[in-house]
Amino acid sequence: MKKVILLGMLALLVVGVIGIAQTNIPIFTWNTTQNSWVQVTNTVFASATGENTWSTGGLATSVQVPNVGYFIVLPATPTWFELPRINWTLNVSQWIYISIQYLNYIMHVDIPGDYTLDSFTIHVMTNGGVFAYFRTGGNLSGGPSGAGSIPTWLGYKVDDASVPGVGLPANGANNSFWYDMAYINANYGSPAQKITLYGPNYWEHTFYGWLGFRVNYQQPKGQYSTYLDIFIQSDP
Repeated sequence: MKKVILLGMLALLVVGVIGIAQTNIPIFTWNTTQNSWVQVTNTVFASATGENTWSTGGLATSVQVPNVGYFIVLPATPTWFELPRINWTLNVSQWIYISIQYLNYIMHVDIPGDYTLDSFTIHVMTNGGVFAYFRTGGNLSGGPSGAGSIPTWLGYKVDDASVPGVGLPANGANNSFWYDMAYINANYGSPAQKITLYGPNYWEHTFYGWLGFRVNYQQPKGQYSTYLDIFIQSDP
């Protein structure tokens, strides 16, 4: 009798060990072109696993049939037996869609003055918060010796493509719209100085960025350039 009990316990332990293992389960996505469910083969996009296989051996009122398994013995008097709960858990990744219009500008100025040019645009859609920081090349620099500098600013609007209504400030200064390039590097130029772009739920906005620069009458002729790097990270 003890041998039978021990064998039964061993069988239950084996079932339990098997149940702990995870199994990859196919996951499908709806294909509107084929009008059918198509299996997702790239696990970067979607994946699923199942675990904890269970048989009726876990019920006290069960009978073991050799080479088959356990069968529930339901009593003559109707009685409810609760089977194990089946759970679904879904983890949704943060996604982001970004579209940038204008990556390279070629400008030509013949006469000294304050100038700006039509904005670059960054259209963003995402289902969570986004951190960002910025790095610039500073003022437009270059010229015949490579050491020339043209005062340069950046300004931005959100969901507003109209021309800025504020002129450029004094060299090296900021105003209500224009931010000096050196100021951007000093205040928003590292991960420790990141800013939060909306969130934490779904949002969609278009950012319009404006470049302003001042060419004075003493500026040496030649070619000048600068840049803007944007770094983004999900907001956990």
